[in-house]
Amino acid sequence: MQDLMPLLGLSFEGEVRAVPEGRVVFAGEPLLEVTAPLSQAQLVETHLLNQLCHQTVVASKAARCVLAAAGRPMVDFSLRRTHGPRAGPQAARLGALMGFAGTSNVAAVSLGIPASGTMAHSHIEAFPSEGAVFRAFALSHPGPVTFLVDTYDTEDGVRIAARVLTDLGLGPGCAIRLDSGDLEALARRARALLDSAGPAADAPYLDAAYKLVEYAGRPVRKLSSAKITAPGRKQVFRRAGLPDAIAPAQKDPPDSAQPLLRTVMRDGRRTGPPDHWQDARERFREDIAALPDSTRLIEDPEPVPRSGPRRWSR
Repeated sequence: MQDLMPLLGLSFEGEVRAVPEGRVVFAGEPLLEVTAPLSQAQLVETHLLNQLCHQTVVASKAARCVLAAAGRPMVDFSLRRTHGPRAGPQAARLGALMGFAGTSNVAAVSLGIPASGTMAHSHIEAFPSEGAVFRAFALSHPGPVTFLVDTYDTEDGVRIAARVLTDLGLGPGCAIRLDSGDLEALARRARALLDSAGPAADAPYLDAAYKLVEYAGRPVRKLSSAKITAPGRKQVFRRAGLPDAIAPAQKDPPDSAQPLLRTVMRDGRRTGPPDHWQDARERFREDIAALPDSTRLIEDPEPVPRSGPRRWSR
């Protein structure tokens, strides 16, 4: 216990440079840099990696969903399955940042994200028939509605929903929701023209590392197989139509190049207030629109090239 006493008065006094939230970054590029006494820099490692990896993965997958939807509105319904209560609001915020139209997480309304939802199976079961609940729901909810059609028999539910929509003169913007079973087969039967494009059914993860690259003014690196790191402080420079360039931080930027890493903390204090998620969303929209179409494909996208000093790859 005595050995831990010095930690009680420890506070972070370092400098942090980071890529602004919402910017598109590519494999191998530094996202964040910490300059601080070694003890302080080491103590923040776990928290930084936890926050950076989880939120970057969620944002990346949300971006793929938006690309796959090709202009159709996406809504976040992840709260019941996110890993803990803090991850739910993070997912709602990141979905909105990537272009989602709303979230089922009502608490996220405090962030300015529209709340959205459909109906529960318990709502269906509380009525004498699906036709009765669909009609009551539509009459009590002005505007487009979404009917949950798989409480009993999915195909019957679809037919009943279509009949109610026709009887009430409802059309554009209305939808059905499938909540269980073989979703692909049921969706194809429910709507023969359903666009089958969607997010990849993979195991998403982000391989990120937090490594020492300079100590007491001396560049350092790892040399173990498959884990070689580039020594020294770095900067990522971006120019329109050209690969990103990773260069030493002290290097002057090339003509018309934009440095991505910016100072966000100095002497342990933020250099300014955090950006609003809507500002980050606008940065993302600009970055993703600037990428070649071939790099935004859902299946087999082309990798985005990058360049760096040759001395780092020797």
